[in-house]
Amino acid sequence: MQGSLVRNRRLGLYFGLAGVWLALVVTLGGAIIVRDFNHAHQHLSENVRNIERHIIDIIEANETILEGFAAYLEVQGDFYSKATVAYANRLMRHSPSIYQLEAVRKIPDSELSAFVGTMRELGNPNFKVKTFTYDGERTWAPVAAKSQYYPLVFMQPVTSESQEVLGLDMESVDFLWQALSKSASMGEAVATKPFFLVEGDLAVVVFRPVSPWREIQNGFPETYAALVIKAHDLFINLPDSIGDNLNL
Repeated sequence: MQGSLVRNRRLGLYFGLAGVWLALVVTLGGAIIVRDFNHAHQHLSENVRNIERHIIDIIEANETILEGFAAYLEVQGDFYSKATVAYANRLMRHSPSIYQLEAVRKIPDSELSAFVGTMRELGNPNFKVKTFTYDGERTWAPVAAKSQYYPLVFMQPVTSESQEVLGLDMESVDFLWQALSKSASMGEAVATKPFFLVEGDLAVVVFRPVSPWREIQNGFPETYAALVIKAHDLFINLPDSIGDNLNL
């Protein structure tokens, strides 16, 4: 009984990442070179099963890493220290499929100005809480005034392209907020639908509340741990049985 409950609680995460997998399978149809066409049919079902098992293994490993990062943030409480950066790097070394580890904080409107000032003092001189809109292409825009914000406050590693995403308000972007709020209400990891990063790669973000479940009953948690998985990286270290038949 307990095993069934645990499995059901994780379905949201699996279904979210399955969207990436299905998108990739369609893409691979045009990219895969079948070395021996005569044997293609007999290998197809086996390859699909192996890929599915491979991706599930990655999902389970990454979920464990996300739990560990959330537990660290709960105890440490400091998103900006060198120790947090070092810990995030150490976690990611165990799973090359993780593109970034991130953290989101709930900021009341009354604290927004002080928070922005702190972030700028910490080495982000252009930091601001913002959103983006799609008008043919993604463009940054100010966030409308509201009672609270959920900005991205930490990411590791930070690249020249991804740095501008710091300060993005999760509540202002529908598909991000849908996953984050579901994570808050369920008290567990939930993935977004597949989307394209600023860098251009297809990916998902997985959110998990930092606060213990008992504290979530009275409202949304204050902080969230998150990880970003690029769809292509789900195919890192494919089993030899697949590599023998496919050339990606």
